[in-house]
Amino acid sequence: MEAFRIVVVLQALVCYGAKLYITQTSRPCSWTVTSPDENQRLPAFKQPLHPLATQVCQTLGCGEVYELKESAADPNSSCLTGCIHHNSTLINCSRTAAGGCMVMSEVICGNNKVRLSGGSHRCAGRVELWRAGQWGTVCDDEWDTQDADVVCAQLGCGYAISVTGQGDPYSQGRGPIQLDDLNCTGKERSLWECPAVMDDHDCGHKEDAGVVCSEYKALRLTGGQDRCSGRVEIHRNGLWGTVCDDSWDKQEAFLACAMLDCGVAKTFTGFEKPFTHKSETRWYYMCPKNPAVLWDCTEIDTSTKPHFCTDSKAAGVICNNSAGLPVPPSPKATTPALTTVQMTTAGPKVLWSLERLSCIVLSLALLSTSAFIIILCCQAKKKNEVRGKTTTRGSRKDAPRFPDQSWEELQL
Repeated sequence: MEAFRIVVVLQALVCYGAKLYITQTSRPCSWTVTSPDENQRLPAFKQPLHPLATQVCQTLGCGEVYELKESAADPNSSCLTGCIHHNSTLINCSRTAAGGCMVMSEVICGNNKVRLSGGSHRCAGRVELWRAGQWGTVCDDEWDTQDADVVCAQLGCGYAISVTGQGDPYSQGRGPIQLDDLNCTGKERSLWECPAVMDDHDCGHKEDAGVVCSEYKALRLTGGQDRCSGRVEIHRNGLWGTVCDDSWDKQEAFLACAMLDCGVAKTFTGFEKPFTHKSETRWYYMCPKNPAVLWDCTEIDTSTKPHFCTDSKAAGVICNNSAGLPVPPSPKATTPALTTVQMTTAGPKVLWSLERLSCIVLSLALLSTSAFIIILCCQAKKKNEVRGKTTTRGSRKDAPRFPDQSWEELQL
């Protein structure tokens, strides 16, 4: 939440007793002092300016004075003293002699002073409020996007895209817990206008609330071997867009490397393989001389002005603290394509299949049968031979019936 500036423009009085009107501006707790004559000079005050400014801030519900800007008046000008604030005017003013007078040009009231701490950009971080002379934090109990929208709007950071709390990187602040259990509608001018618990809370700094607003600006490099090389990408509205390379030169590249703590830019153009754009926003940069950071440059959303990024590639950079971009693989020698032949066998060969075993058994049976038949044939042949001899010897008429006896023995 940006500091609420209360601008006190005190026009010189044409004559004693002319009214000075306090008119609030369009900014929260911002007011100015006017008179009917717009050509009058800023008045000088003899009285201490801080009590008068505090009175105005408190009457407007803006807390105490955070900052009072004053300067010495013209030595020849007369001074006003004794002024008080009443019903949007400064009354009871009287003139005094010139000398030692001060001109009050601007007052910033403290209750509307807000900041986001711990982030890389002013539109993201831990919510901190100033009150009673010191900075403090906001508890994340009941903290949501409606509460965070109020902070983002006051800081000129758009709207909340995410809220953070306990355990997130923005927690663990210092100082008092200024507000707890906030219940904003999202339309309030400051967190101080939202219903909340101010002092009777039970929070610690591990529960500090944080927010990332839509105008949070961040930078990263992608596609390199490390975070210090690659395509340049810019964050807005929760998305990462790319940068037109025709707006990307040595100055922008050196800023990017410095912001990322990556040294100095080594290569920022003429890449062997150009980077391509993403589908998100394409940014075009126009930088002044010697900017401190890239955000000091004018940023152009080329979706509204497409002629700024005609036929452009995405910007990239290699910082000297980087190992560089990935090395593309070397082209391999081509080899003839292999012809695939459909095998007739569906699976691996089986040595002892059922069919093979059946064939072996049948062969053995046939072999055994053949051997048996051969043996029988041989035995039959021998018997026939023996029978043939016997028949030849018995062809004599009186051949003996008993082969063991001789013929002469039988005749006796």
